[in-house]
Amino acid sequence: DTAALLGGAGGAGAGGQSSAGGAADTAAAGGTAAGAPGLGGDVGSTSLLHSVPWEDLAVAAVECGHLELLAWLLDWRQQQHRQRRRGGAGGSRSSSGGGGGASDAKKRAAEEKKREDQRYFGHEAFLAAAEAGNPAALELLAAHGLPMGKTGQAYVLAGRNADFTTLRCLRRLGCPWDAGGDTFDTALYEGWSGRPLVCSLAVLRWLRREGCPVHWNNAAWHVGQRVDEEAAAVEQWMAEEEPQGWLSEELQEEEEEEE
Repeated sequence: DTAALLGGAGGAGAGGQSSAGGAADTAAAGGTAAGAPGLGGDVGSTSLLHSVPWEDLAVAAVECGHLELLAWLLDWRQQQHRQRRRGGAGGSRSSSGGGGGASDAKKRAAEEKKREDQRYFGHEAFLAAAEAGNPAALELLAAHGLPMGKTGQAYVLAGRNADFTTLRCLRRLGCPWDAGGDTFDTALYEGWSGRPLVCSLAVLRWLRREGCPVHWNNAAWHVGQRVDEEAAAVEQWMAEEEPQGWLSEELQEEEEEEE
């Protein structure tokens, strides 16, 4: 029963289940409740969509590998947008007799805010697909125009799993990376989550070959934070890659000091 499942999807329950976990369970069970793509008048699936945020359901569908449910959610969202556009157009025609410039300005401001919000709407589902290593979901989300983000975080998430199939899919889809080098920095090292997160040397080499921008000053700091088994090899490779040669000189000075 879809209605019974919504209790776990709305937040932490008596057992301390998180909303993300509840949404995942809901999506997993809702895959059959939602049925084939399209609204189809299914009461259970409509209730689900009104009880759980759309993006939470999309993320859960990705994490559970329910591509059919993800496609259904994307089609439903697209249909809702069409209906809103038709309703908005009808409203503007009916009020065009003398609503005044102030109300028109408010409408334009509201529409602009909505467009800005929608620019990033669905971004979490794309990141979830990259982390889960699901190229089919990535392609489906991209085909429906959902944003990939501008920082290249999807590459980092796939890279930490050394998932070259997903990395190549992201590149093929035109997923952007940060022009200032943040993608590469985060791939080198990220420690804000309580434990160091890094990408392997093989992934870093791939990023460089594919043209990922590098800000060498920042990259030098990030590589210096690594303490994993590949840290020395990554630092040496970085010294060879760095065009000015100052990183190589710095390594040489450190070796001389140790002697």
